[in-house]
Amino acid sequence: MVNVIGAFQSASKANRTKVTAYVDNVSQCSSLCSLIYMYFANRQADPAARFAYHAANIENVVIPNDTLFLVDAYMNAAKQNLNADFGLWMAKRLSLFYTAKAGVFTAATLANEQAGVTSGNRTMSLQELLAQLGQ
Repeated sequence: MVNVIGAFQSASKANRTKVTAYVDNVSQCSSLCSLIYMYFANRQADPAARFAYHAANIENVVIPNDTLFLVDAYMNAAKQNLNADFGLWMAKRLSLFYTAKAGVFTAATLANEQAGVTSGNRTMSLQELLAQLGQ
């Protein structure tokens, strides 16, 4: 897991302004997906997209050291993208990141809570995103 995240951090820095991550209306971005997604500077999601957060675990048994690593990686993603909103939201919901049971939120809920999950705390359909990108 450390190698995957480290490699992604390096790649995301190189492509920071060229790539927009998008989670569509039928997807759930959870576990490592939700962490990698946060490393994109440009993040968008359909209002119905779902995001799940939880501790590192195997069959619902929390792995403390890996969980501490994940929490730190989420905070680093927020710092790299100057995303104070996610750091503040995470601090309010920190228990989610230390329990094996996932907390699941729609992108619309996260935008309403100003969680910083999408760029500008705004959700949009794929059609809206493509129109914004001029495609």
